[in-house]
Amino acid sequence: MSTELVETSQSENRKQYKPWVKYAVTAGIAAAAVFLILVTRGLFTTNWIEKDRIMNLSDAFFLVGLLIACLGGLLFVSSEGVFDGLAYAVKSLSWFFTLKKKHESYAEYKERRHGGKPRSFLFLIIIGLLYVGIGGIFNAIFLSRFT
Repeated sequence: MSTELVETSQSENRKQYKPWVKYAVTAGIAAAAVFLILVTRGLFTTNWIEKDRIMNLSDAFFLVGLLIACLGGLLFVSSEGVFDGLAYAVKSLSWFFTLKKKHESYAEYKERRHGGKPRSFLFLIIIGLLYVGIGGIFNAIFLSRFT
């Protein structure tokens, strides 16, 4: 009996939800993307003056943050069913051309698509807006010093 308790507690620990993992992975991928942008702009090959350094940091953080936030927003509206009508129309068109006998209704299609647990994409929007904010801070520094 004690081995059963140990096995169930280990399986419960594996299944335990850890929301910070999504935030950490997304922030790490965003940091890698910022670094990649800076490398492609000549981080190690050119001698940047302070103006160029701040401008490139602002551009990299703002671009990565905007892409991640927009991706999170797009995934959010998609999960809410904004594009269901268009997807159903395309699928209905394919049923029409293949002449399949079984054709599900729009209500059945929506239930099949969204019948499970709702997913949250808030972590993408938060991390994206954080990086946009960091880019905005670098932009404010750039504007205050060099204009």
